Amino acid sequence: MNKRLQNPDLESVISPISSFFQDVEVLESLSSTRDTNLSYKIRLDKKDHVLKIYNQGIREEILQNIALQRFLYAQGLPCPGIIALDGNSLFEGSNFYYSLSEFIDAEHIKNLAQEDAFRIIDFLAKFYSVSGHYPGTISPKKMRIPSIEDGPHRTESEDLSKKYKSLEVVNNDKKAVIYGDFHFDQVLKSSKGEIFLLDFESVTLGDPLEDLASFIFYSKCTGRDKMPSSRDFFDYFVDRIQCAEPDVENLKSYVKRVSLRYCLGSIWEFNKNLIVEKELVKRFKTIERAHSLEL
Repeated sequence: MNKRLQNPDLESVISPISSFFQDVEVLESLSSTRDTNLSYKIRLDKKDHVLKIYNQGIREEILQNIALQRFLYAQGLPCPGIIALDGNSLFEGSNFYYSLSEFIDAEHIKNLAQEDAFRIIDFLAKFYSVSGHYPGTISPKKMRIPSIEDGPHRTESEDLSKKYKSLEVVNNDKKAVIYGDFHFDQVLKSSKGEIFLLDFESVTLGDPLEDLASFIFYSKCTGRDKMPSSRDFFDYFVDRIQCAEPDVENLKSYVKRVSLRYCLGSIWEFNKNLIVEKELVKRFKTIERAHSLEL
């Protein structure tokens, strides 16, 4: 067996997988600085795959997410297919779990065009339609808010956390399966223009408007000013998912929540020296944009 591992620390991680292949090569890291879990592009017998290492999470929840992704893939939703080896789709290391999936030959969207925006909403509509028939279990999850225990922006962090908790959503009794944590790091676009969504760890039960709020925030508040109006997004979204009497005020609260969570995460990145002060100040301006959006 010929193993050409560029990172020797991965040797123990892929050993259960490598026994199924003649040639194993780790090509590159696919993780961003904000990712909790780690992803690597690896080549197995001359075919590219993605190795995902789960640094945190409960085994049962990870298995639920993998089972859901396999179901979505089987139903024709554009997402990576999970690879099962000898009947196993989740492998266990000493302090983590890891899985293997197809590598999608596509790129992250750097310059979002209007047609891309509506294609993403089309994807979400199909996701809701397909996931509504999922026979398995979806565990409710609370959105994680980054906790800043120390650092130069601790006061701002505490203030943002209080504002987040004060944003109430009325009559939120929606129990649809939603994506849960949409942002553009999760989106790939192929050379043919097809949209793919990655990472289903945050899928939960909730209000589909939460997904739309994330989409609106990252489309309208983070420098993509040439997008259609938030109202155009809202009307198209409602039409595509056939949402009955959506609450616009709830959507506004959701968008504000996303902005606060985004800035809390940015403070965490700053304290880890992942971004500079200038970038942090720039991101803080998104809160004002989110609060001034009109629908």
